Amino acid sequence: MSSIHWNVKHTVRLLSVLLTASLFGMIGMSPATADGNPGLWYFDDYGVQQAHDEGFTGKGVTIAIIDTPIYSDIPGLDSADITVHEPGYCDISGTPGTRAPATSTDPRASTHGTEMALLIAGNGKGSNPGETTARGVAPGAKINYYATSYREVDFVELSSDINCFRNGEDGQEDSVIEALSQALKDGADIISMSFATGSSPKLEDLVSEALKTGVILVSGTSNDKNRSMGMASFNGVVTMQSETKDSEIYADAKKPDDSITAVGPGVEVLGLDEHWGPKLITGTSPSTAITAGFLALVKSKYPSATGNQIIQSLIKNTGASEHTVYYDPQKYWGYGSMSLNQMLSFDPTNLPDINPLFNKLYGFPKYDDVFDEKISIPTTKETLAPSKETDTSILMLSISLGGILLAGGAVFLIILLNSRRKRARNSLPSTFEKGL
Repeated sequence: MSSIHWNVKHTVRLLSVLLTASLFGMIGMSPATADGNPGLWYFDDYGVQQAHDEGFTGKGVTIAIIDTPIYSDIPGLDSADITVHEPGYCDISGTPGTRAPATSTDPRASTHGTEMALLIAGNGKGSNPGETTARGVAPGAKINYYATSYREVDFVELSSDINCFRNGEDGQEDSVIEALSQALKDGADIISMSFATGSSPKLEDLVSEALKTGVILVSGTSNDKNRSMGMASFNGVVTMQSETKDSEIYADAKKPDDSITAVGPGVEVLGLDEHWGPKLITGTSPSTAITAGFLALVKSKYPSATGNQIIQSLIKNTGASEHTVYYDPQKYWGYGSMSLNQMLSFDPTNLPDINPLFNKLYGFPKYDDVFDEKISIPTTKETLAPSKETDTSILMLSISLGGILLAGGAVFLIILLNSRRKRARNSLPSTFEKGL
């Protein structure tokens, strides 16, 4: 009797866990990693090589990266199409008003930004014999690069709170505003921003301009357990949380966060050490850059899709299979774990040409302020916007069918889960840890 009770109770609990996993994409696969390097798991587990083999490399798409100075001549970027905007947007130390260069070979200046560029457009070449660097998920994309942060650099005054001096004062926000404005003028389709900054009316106006023209803005949540900050707080911005190879949320940043759009790879991926060699890095910065690259692949396959339709596809096609759009009520997973394969297999051109991310708590700008029209954006985040209220019966039917399908594999998964050993890992902070 007790044995039967145990089986029923734990089977029901397991099915509940598996259903949640199905909805939010928490069951990951672990094939052999590219080039035998565990830091390239994001490349294998998300089917990037398959996308490239099918001809989708981001070609025809322009991605703007706003970050620290870049070492653009690193071997891992020698085949990338990168245009660096010179100079950068911060002052050279001791000469207010004179801008520092956007390129640098000083690892303290440029490791973080170079890592983000490698994750998007890198070829895997190492700086030293026998080494491998990150393989970019969208190597065919055109990259426009803008330098707005100079943390831990000798030629810029250093403060624990200030990343960019301009005329002797904190110029971080002004530098971001100018770089974002230039990126829009230069024709960016997608803008990757792995940093934190303020949210002034000027920046809000610029975000509104980007959203009005259909540019996809991608940011990350902060690398801590407090609230998100900076670009992540704006409506319309794709905000990424970071997950591990084992489909667990990055522990140091795990928090209920209304701004999170989805979860993407960002824990223990290939970055750079102080000698430009390989090093595992962790944070929402990598998940931001990788997501920008994934969206570029979708855009390259469906060039007529608007930025808004691609964002609609992102939140519709999370997890391992098609499901009703649903937002994690606990606010950890957003709309779920992103799926490159699902997005590439789904034509987004029939989806509404409307950015669905205008329902962040206390978020600005408001939809009608950007587009001069009023529409109904569901505040529950349980449906694509705009639409009628969620059909509860359809949702419950989907859940019921999901439970039936999952039940067939319950015995196998019980054995698998019981035998699976937890992989030891260290949470290595990004080199730009006070950003994202």
